[in-house]
Amino acid sequence: MKIGKFAELMKTTKHTVRHYEELELLTPEWDGPYKKYGEKEIADFRVILEMKDLGLALVEIQSLFKLKQALGCGDLGLLKQVLNQLEEYAEGLKKQEEDLKARRLILEEELDEIRDYFSSVNHDK
Repeated sequence: MKIGKFAELMKTTKHTVRHYEELELLTPEWDGPYKKYGEKEIADFRVILEMKDLGLALVEIQSLFKLKQALGCGDLGLLKQVLNQLEEYAEGLKKQEEDLKARRLILEEELDEIRDYFSSVNHDK
């Protein structure tokens, strides 16, 4: 299928498809003057979306796709790299969560102080 039909099927834009091609995440074959998108591109696009949903950046997905091209799907080295990437991402999320919790606690303390102040001002009137 051509790019327009592929983009419609994947519920995306031609611009996004071309961007993924520039990053070598999608590698359609040429059919004369047109690129031909098939099952491989559909599967790759879905993997890209899944990885993005997990929080991986396109540059990280790109490095994993390059490993996939070099090693092949199902290769133990590729699977270990994917596992490492996801573990690193999970650790980053945990750190962000801890930072947010600390900031929330500080904010809650400040809110309590402000409420106490208003409470004391209202009682003085």
